[in-house]
Amino acid sequence: MPTKDSDLLNKIAGASVAAPIKNNFLEFADCYVQLCIDQGRDKIEALEVMQELFDAVKQQVTDPYLFSSLHIPTTEDECFFDLGLKVAQPLVLNEPSIINSHILNHVQELLLRGENVIFAANHQTELEPQILSIACDSLAKDLFKNTFFVAGERVTTDPMAAPLSRGRKLFCIYAKRYVADNKDVEVDRRMHNLKTIKQMKELLNRGGTCIYVALGGGRDRPDAERNVQLTPFDPSSVGLFTLLAQTSKQPTHIFPLVISSFNVLPPPVAVQKELGERRWTRGGAVTVALGEEFIYAPYLKIEDKELMHQELTLALFQRLKELYIPYAGDVAPIPGS
Repeated sequence: MPTKDSDLLNKIAGASVAAPIKNNFLEFADCYVQLCIDQGRDKIEALEVMQELFDAVKQQVTDPYLFSSLHIPTTEDECFFDLGLKVAQPLVLNEPSIINSHILNHVQELLLRGENVIFAANHQTELEPQILSIACDSLAKDLFKNTFFVAGERVTTDPMAAPLSRGRKLFCIYAKRYVADNKDVEVDRRMHNLKTIKQMKELLNRGGTCIYVALGGGRDRPDAERNVQLTPFDPSSVGLFTLLAQTSKQPTHIFPLVISSFNVLPPPVAVQKELGERRWTRGGAVTVALGEEFIYAPYLKIEDKELMHQELTLALFQRLKELYIPYAGDVAPIPGS
């Protein structure tokens, strides 16, 4: 237990925070500090990072930060951007691998011309914005710092995730599975989502906007053999973002992007509705693979809207699966093993 006899342990013990949050945080802190020690990093500095993160978690518990439909970090939020990188860095083992890195340069050129880019991606861990910055900044400086991530409710309400989310540009939206979860707030959530979509459209019309969206609506999870499988894309989501691209006043390009980062911070094996999930990790390798631009125009000629969405989804998801083939052997770890 690398946090034993530390000021961090005393701080957690004395905090007015619910026991499950304390326990989950302590387990994650032990993983983080041990990974730092294994990599020859300074243990004291690692404990200081965890103290900084716990202070942010405690603040989120006692005085929750409420995200609007469009979140653009303020100067005050810059510390959370830096904290996210400090937390993620030791969890990324070895040098990240970038496949088709030339596409990153092409994307930056498009954005500088005032055109838009939508990354159609998968989703494996809540630290992906930070991981993408760590992996890609040497090739495309600040590309992902300036990218708008489409964020579900979990990463803006979970006390351990929300502080790091504050450091990122976000379009906040309720996932389809949660919209009708509570009839008392269903109408409000639908209105919130409509407002978010309107703001996406406004920024795309302005140009120079980059959006990262996981079109499966959830994180990839392992099969019975513990091989991580991509979550299939949702046709309604693919249809929405294709429509946003098609109707934008500025040229808007869709690029498939697949990230293999499962072991950096594995999600629960099963979908967990309640907040407060366990965060156990031994760290993991990262691969980011980018595909050539997805040309959606031919599919728009299909008159049947439902069929069009299905064909679009099959074609775009196939592109993602082709990129993911080299990493299909990723194996999910067994917590505690």
